[in-house]
Amino acid sequence: MDADVIVVGASPAGLAASRVASEQGLDVLLMDKQDVLGENTHPANTFFKGMFDRAGETVDSSYVLKNLRGANIVAPSGSYVEVESPAYLLDRPAFDRYYIQKTRDSGVDIATSVEAYNVLKNDEGVSVSTSQGTFDSKLVIISDGINSKLASLCGLSAMKHPDA
Repeated sequence: MDADVIVVGASPAGLAASRVASEQGLDVLLMDKQDVLGENTHPANTFFKGMFDRAGETVDSSYVLKNLRGANIVAPSGSYVEVESPAYLLDRPAFDRYYIQKTRDSGVDIATSVEAYNVLKNDEGVSVSTSQGTFDSKLVIISDGINSKLASLCGLSAMKHPDA
């Protein structure tokens, strides 16, 4: 096995999954197709306190630009939902750098410039074919975005709002 767990995609979910698995004593390989993590970050810059609470994360002031009493969530169609709940306006690059460093500090092996092409079950677990060869693992977590081609190859589809 190349790792107990392979995580594809250094999204916030991928970073958290990698870190938690590593903190449980598992050997974790996180791969991402970007050359440098933390650049070209996702534009989402508002997170609700409940999101941090649910994930068991403590908000760090180093990436908070402003505390909010609530926020509007705006869909690409222009429709929106008003949420009255504590929230944070984030410096998204600083947020990403903070969690990338926490993930590195937890012992996760991070490989950049690696594009994953497919995930296949085998007798020992799972193989991930990539631009850098094939990697074997007991478990693969796909966290490379809502429009993940890799997830769709595995029969997974993105959850979308019923009116979308």
